[in-house]
Amino acid sequence: MRPSTIAFAFALAILSRFCSMKTCPSCGFHNTNERERCLKCAAVLEHDWGAAQHKVRLRRFPFHRLTSALSRLWHAVRRHFDLSLPQNCPYRHPWTAGFLSLLPGAGQIYNRQYRKAFWFFAVFAGLFYLAMITILHPASYVFIAALVAWVLYAFNDAMVTAARIDGQEWTRGYTFASYSALLFYLGVFWSLSQFFLVGIFLGFILYCLYGIAWGGGEVNRAKILTTLVVSILVLGGVCVLAKSGNPVLHRWVYWRSDVVAPTLQKGDFFYVDCATYWFRPPRVGELVYYNPRRYTIEKGADMWSINLSHAVERVVALGGDRFVRKRGVFYRNGIAVPPQYRPLNPDGLPDNLDMEVPAGRFLVFISYGADEKVLGGLGGTRRAPSPREGISQDWAAACIVAPNEIYGRCLFIWHPIHRRRWLTVPSLPH
Repeated sequence: MRPSTIAFAFALAILSRFCSMKTCPSCGFHNTNERERCLKCAAVLEHDWGAAQHKVRLRRFPFHRLTSALSRLWHAVRRHFDLSLPQNCPYRHPWTAGFLSLLPGAGQIYNRQYRKAFWFFAVFAGLFYLAMITILHPASYVFIAALVAWVLYAFNDAMVTAARIDGQEWTRGYTFASYSALLFYLGVFWSLSQFFLVGIFLGFILYCLYGIAWGGGEVNRAKILTTLVVSILVLGGVCVLAKSGNPVLHRWVYWRSDVVAPTLQKGDFFYVDCATYWFRPPRVGELVYYNPRRYTIEKGADMWSINLSHAVERVVALGGDRFVRKRGVFYRNGIAVPPQYRPLNPDGLPDNLDMEVPAGRFLVFISYGADEKVLGGLGGTRRAPSPREGISQDWAAACIVAPNEIYGRCLFIWHPIHRRRWLTVPSLPH
């Protein structure tokens, strides 16, 4: 082959390669055909800009369609529920708005968003109703979780809105920090409400001191006097509650025996309402969680000293009542007692009873012996007998219970699920 022919073929190949290259519209660099962006400046090399845009639209179509639909839905909700910020609203405290929104709607009212407050409370009430009507079914966990999530959302919404009313910025980090602080404060409140109610009031005093005296402005005589008056009133309330012998709000109790089965069985986890008896005395038929007094019981040559730390029994009579058992039938003031108002373990009671309850006291039978092994008169450990099996001189007196010996009323069994139910019965006339 002639050298000229070879040179011509080589030049033709180079020319065809050059003509098929993509020239960058931005920097003029020549790129190969397979490239979509310039190797030098990363500009788009597609000559058909319509096709390029169509390719981009196809690539992001599903996500773009979803975000667009969500955006339109959000704007429709904002227009319908009036979620805009109120105009000419004075300074709002974000934490005050947040804590008020633990009852959804209250914080929104504080922020002067009344229509939003209505919808927040309406959803809360609906979820609460669904949780209550399904409380005996495992499905209740779904509604309880939704209820908690809605309360947390209302809490965050109130804080964010208050900050924006004040012209402040609110970031996602602030939201996480507010949730962490809320969980901490709720944990402290839960612990104090169950064990140290006095601590709650002392914390309230400190909050008043901070908010009134040091929260802002000068410390003057009016603020100091206000703080002193609030402190004295709160301490007075603490003394009144402490006098009842039960200054707690509630208790969660894990039951470890079958002595009052089937009402309570081993493994039941139930809730005790302690606050109700601050305002009214126990009623006939209510199950009470209380601290029974020590008594002794004899059987044969042995004697046991029974000192239960706590017990659950039913209130069967009030002050001034006469309670009798004849031939296995219980009578209160001469009227036969219905089954749901009898002692929890009637088989453990003596066959013949005739007791009058002093004024201001309650008759709560200790109808079983100690469930755990106790020290007997001959040494060693053995099970204590019930009042029906042994003889006791002070058992009847131990069944007369004072108000300060009652912790609270057993309200419902929470766990296990198949045992979940209310422990309340309709109250009998006094």
